[in-house]
Amino acid sequence: MKNKSTYVTHQFTWIPIYQELAKELVNWQTRQDELIAFLESLRKDGHVITSLTDKDKNGSRFLLKEIDPFTFFGVFNRGIGFEQRVNILAKVKQFFKLKSDLPDDFNGIPILNNIKSWFVTYQNARKKNDVTKLWKVFALSFSKNPLRNKSFLKAFDEALKVKETNLNLTMGLFWINPHTFLNLDSTNCRHLKIKIPAKGINAKFYVQIIEQVSSLKKSFPEISLEAWGYENERSRMIAETKRAYKTQKAKTPYGIKNLISDGIFLSELEINEIIERLKTKKALILQGAAGVGKTFLAKKLAYALMQEIDSDRLEMVQFHQSYSYDDFVRGYRPDGNGSFALKNGVFYEFCQKAINNPDQEFIFIIDEINRGNLSQIFGELLMLIESDKRGVDYSVPLLYHAKNKAKFYIPSNLYIIGLMNLADRSLAMVDYALRRRFAFVTLQPKYESEIFKHWLLERKMKPELVNLIIKKLSTLNQKIKDDSLLGENYQIGHSFFCPKGDDFSYLNENWYQSIIKTEIVPLLKEYWFDNPKKAEEVEKELLS
Repeated sequence: MKNKSTYVTHQFTWIPIYQELAKELVNWQTRQDELIAFLESLRKDGHVITSLTDKDKNGSRFLLKEIDPFTFFGVFNRGIGFEQRVNILAKVKQFFKLKSDLPDDFNGIPILNNIKSWFVTYQNARKKNDVTKLWKVFALSFSKNPLRNKSFLKAFDEALKVKETNLNLTMGLFWINPHTFLNLDSTNCRHLKIKIPAKGINAKFYVQIIEQVSSLKKSFPEISLEAWGYENERSRMIAETKRAYKTQKAKTPYGIKNLISDGIFLSELEINEIIERLKTKKALILQGAAGVGKTFLAKKLAYALMQEIDSDRLEMVQFHQSYSYDDFVRGYRPDGNGSFALKNGVFYEFCQKAINNPDQEFIFIIDEINRGNLSQIFGELLMLIESDKRGVDYSVPLLYHAKNKAKFYIPSNLYIIGLMNLADRSLAMVDYALRRRFAFVTLQPKYESEIFKHWLLERKMKPELVNLIIKKLSTLNQKIKDDSLLGENYQIGHSFFCPKGDDFSYLNENWYQSIIKTEIVPLLKEYWFDNPKKAEEVEKELLS
């Protein structure tokens, strides 16, 4: 097959080390536990590694016990930064004792979505031989003329039966032998005008496409670079050389450990469960009393989902009684010339941003979500919020449909986080139709949490002050919960006592009393407005 055109020295420098690694990795099928342990060690060292947490039929989570070679390669072929990828490869090179140089570019390499970077599904839905099938097609790809090898073609078709493996199989084969295998991801297919059959691909279709594309007299890496290099801004970032990456503003990696250290007083297991619900449902509501850190947690969850701090992929609005469909989706607004023009709302624009960058996660946060008329604000988008109604196949015409414009859909890489204060009894309950489209997570005050206590002490807050806060506020919240007219939704959250910075050694009881007098007591007087004696009594207890 004549697709090995000459490679200029400064392009495709990733190919030698990728091929050397692939030829070494083929011998590790019986040593998968060592591969997993190696990746887990990288994660603990702070590298941005693919999640290695598996899940059984009971919902229990545990470290992976088996891994396929394509998922291993996917660890450094995802939507992470250039330096992060090179750093991981440096560790891989050291671990396998590879001789090839580290790459100066990742030109033309297709990458996986960060939240879908396994080639198999969780153990609860994984078949016994799924991982074995992927090892087999991986090994047979090194046979002579694999595209004419019946054993390879059969293994290719068998691998496509593995849940979570489809077009990404062609990506994986391209990684390990770009001279022979053509990548059929959506970017390449658009570029080459390849139409994937509705029933999916098979070995016969794949071979036919490769034969057609080979007639272009260009190497497959060159074709992939053309597609990824000019498709959109995100693709250019991935396709450019190391020098181009260095000119960009570096993003700070962000993970669950950062989330905990920043003051989210939840266990790693609890955070993992919340992120998993967000990934699965794609729409989640954080609810709880005032001061439990709903807004703070929402932003940190967004960064953890992105695995980096990138405010460009985060949008936040606040609903209120006057907020409308026109503000949110699309409507006629004054154009400044005494007339009205059709203008897109904030959610519509954010969806287009996500559509244009399909390999990245985008998070839309709605504060005070239950303060708006939700059915009116979302309109026909009510259906599209559902996780299984995402994508172009579920496009709908909008209420205000622009002439000659495509129908609207919500992309699968957009996630919605709503925030709701449970103490707002005066507000209408969330519409049942909307409620079933969201996963709900209730946040509680964390005064009695060891994580909260440790966080304050770690930042040098005086132990006696920490104990004072925990004792007084825990007692207060118990009184509020025991009050039949209030209840747990009116508790006082811990964020009132989480100052900014990393050194709390200067804080004293005067600071505590100031918080009580100016922030807590006014709230309590509202709670017990018809029982001022009770409010005064509680105030004295807090300040004693």
